[in-house]
Amino acid sequence: MAAITSPIPSALPDSDPASALLDAYSQAVIRVVERVTPAVAHVRRGPGGGSGLVIAPDGYVLTNAHVVDGATEVEVAFAEGATYRAPVVGTDAATDLALVRVLGPSRTLSRPTLRSIPVTLAAHWSTRTARSSA
Repeated sequence: MAAITSPIPSALPDSDPASALLDAYSQAVIRVVERVTPAVAHVRRGPGGGSGLVIAPDGYVLTNAHVVDGATEVEVAFAEGATYRAPVVGTDAATDLALVRVLGPSRTLSRPTLRSIPVTLAAHWSTRTARSSA
Protein backbone atom coordinates (compact mmCIF):
# COMPACT_ATOMS: atom_id res chain seq x y z
CA MET A 1 0.00 0.00 0.00
CA ALA A 2 1.40 3.41 -0.97
CA ALA A 3 1.91 6.12 1.66
CA ILE A 4 -0.32 9.16 1.49
CA THR A 5 1.66 12.39 1.30
CA SER A 6 0.43 15.82 2.20
CA PRO A 7 0.66 18.50 -0.52
CA ILE A 8 1.58 21.04 2.18
CA PRO A 9 5.11 20.59 3.54
CA SER A 10 5.46 20.31 7.29
CA ALA A 11 6.99 23.27 9.11
CA LEU A 12 9.02 20.98 11.35
CA PRO A 13 12.65 22.10 11.57
CA ASP A 14 14.09 18.88 10.12
CA SER A 15 11.62 18.59 7.22
CA ASP A 16 12.25 21.74 5.20
CA PRO A 17 14.73 24.36 6.46
CA ALA A 18 13.20 27.14 4.33
CA SER A 19 9.69 26.48 5.69
CA ALA A 20 10.98 26.32 9.25
CA LEU A 21 12.80 29.62 8.81
CA LEU A 22 9.74 31.29 7.30
CA ASP A 23 7.57 29.98 10.14
CA ALA A 24 10.01 31.28 12.77
CA TYR A 25 10.12 34.68 11.05
CA SER A 26 6.31 34.83 10.89
CA GLN A 27 6.02 34.00 14.58
CA ALA A 28 8.56 36.73 15.45
CA VAL A 29 6.63 39.32 13.41
CA ILE A 30 3.37 38.31 15.12
CA ARG A 31 4.96 38.74 18.57
CA VAL A 32 6.31 42.20 17.64
CA VAL A 33 2.92 43.34 16.30
CA GLU A 34 1.13 42.08 19.43
CA ARG A 35 3.59 43.91 21.66
CA VAL A 36 3.74 47.20 19.75
CA THR A 37 0.09 47.64 18.67
CA PRO A 38 -1.09 49.18 21.98
CA ALA A 39 1.60 51.86 21.59
CA VAL A 40 0.63 52.85 18.04
CA ALA A 41 -1.53 55.95 17.78
CA HIS A 42 -3.34 57.91 15.10
CA VAL A 43 -2.40 61.58 15.31
CA ARG A 44 -5.19 63.74 13.86
CA ARG A 45 -5.10 67.36 12.81
CA GLY A 46 -8.26 68.49 11.09
CA PRO A 47 -9.18 66.15 8.24
CA GLY A 48 -5.60 64.85 7.94
CA GLY A 49 -3.33 62.94 10.21
CA GLY A 50 -0.63 60.35 10.54
CA SER A 51 0.73 57.68 12.82
CA GLY A 52 2.51 58.05 16.12
CA LEU A 53 4.23 55.85 18.67
CA VAL A 54 4.01 56.15 22.45
CA ILE A 55 7.58 56.48 23.66
CA ALA A 56 6.97 57.20 27.35
CA PRO A 57 4.27 56.06 29.77
CA ASP A 58 3.50 59.65 30.78
CA GLY A 59 2.04 60.46 27.39
CA TYR A 60 4.84 61.38 24.99
CA VAL A 61 4.05 60.33 21.43
CA LEU A 62 6.56 60.55 18.57
CA THR A 63 5.12 61.45 15.17
CA ASN A 64 6.19 63.28 12.01
CA ALA A 65 6.68 67.04 11.94
CA HIS A 66 4.64 67.38 8.74
CA VAL A 67 1.66 65.79 10.55
CA VAL A 68 1.56 68.54 13.19
CA ASP A 69 2.97 71.37 11.08
CA GLY A 70 1.55 74.68 12.29
CA ALA A 71 -0.59 73.13 15.04
CA THR A 72 -0.28 73.82 18.75
CA GLU A 73 -2.51 70.86 19.65
CA VAL A 74 -3.65 67.65 17.95
CA GLU A 75 -5.93 64.74 18.75
CA VAL A 76 -4.42 61.31 19.42
CA ALA A 77 -6.51 58.14 19.06
CA PHE A 78 -5.64 54.58 20.04
CA ALA A 79 -6.81 51.23 18.67
CA GLU A 80 -9.03 50.52 21.69
CA GLY A 81 -10.99 53.69 20.89
CA ALA A 82 -9.62 56.16 23.44
CA THR A 83 -9.00 59.68 22.11
CA TYR A 84 -7.06 62.46 23.87
CA ARG A 85 -5.95 66.05 23.31
CA ALA A 86 -2.21 66.41 22.85
CA PRO A 87 -0.27 69.68 22.77
CA VAL A 88 2.68 69.77 20.39
CA VAL A 89 5.81 69.75 22.55
CA GLY A 90 8.22 70.37 19.70
CA THR A 91 9.08 69.72 16.09
CA ASP A 92 12.23 69.33 14.04
CA ALA A 93 11.62 69.90 10.33
CA ALA A 94 15.14 68.72 9.41
CA THR A 95 14.40 65.20 10.69
CA ASP A 96 10.61 65.40 10.15
CA LEU A 97 10.04 64.40 13.79
CA ALA A 98 7.61 65.85 16.29
CA LEU A 99 6.76 65.16 19.91
CA VAL A 100 3.27 65.57 21.35
CA ARG A 101 2.08 64.85 24.89
CA VAL A 102 -1.24 63.14 25.43
CA LEU A 103 -3.35 64.79 28.14
CA GLY A 104 -5.91 63.13 30.33
CA PRO A 105 -5.42 59.38 30.32
CA SER A 106 -6.23 57.88 33.68
CA ARG A 107 -3.90 54.99 32.95
CA THR A 108 -0.27 54.73 32.02
CA LEU A 109 0.09 54.51 28.25
CA SER A 110 1.54 51.34 26.77
CA ARG A 111 4.85 51.67 25.03
CA PRO A 112 7.58 49.47 23.63
CA THR A 113 10.85 49.49 25.54
CA LEU A 114 12.86 52.39 24.17
CA ARG A 115 14.68 53.45 27.36
CA SER A 116 16.29 56.92 27.09
CA ILE A 117 14.69 58.21 23.88
CA PRO A 118 11.90 60.23 25.60
CA VAL A 119 14.30 62.05 27.90
CA THR A 120 16.68 62.85 25.05
CA LEU A 121 13.91 64.16 22.76
CA ALA A 122 12.18 66.18 25.50
CA ALA A 123 15.48 67.78 26.51
CA HIS A 124 16.34 68.50 22.85
CA TRP A 125 13.04 70.23 22.13
CA SER A 126 12.86 72.05 25.45
CA THR A 127 16.24 73.61 24.69
CA ARG A 128 15.23 74.51 21.10
CA THR A 129 11.91 76.01 22.21
CA ALA A 130 13.61 78.06 24.93
CA ARG A 131 16.16 79.36 22.41
CA SER A 132 13.56 80.24 19.78
CA SER A 133 11.33 81.99 22.38
CA ALA A 134 14.12 84.26 23.61
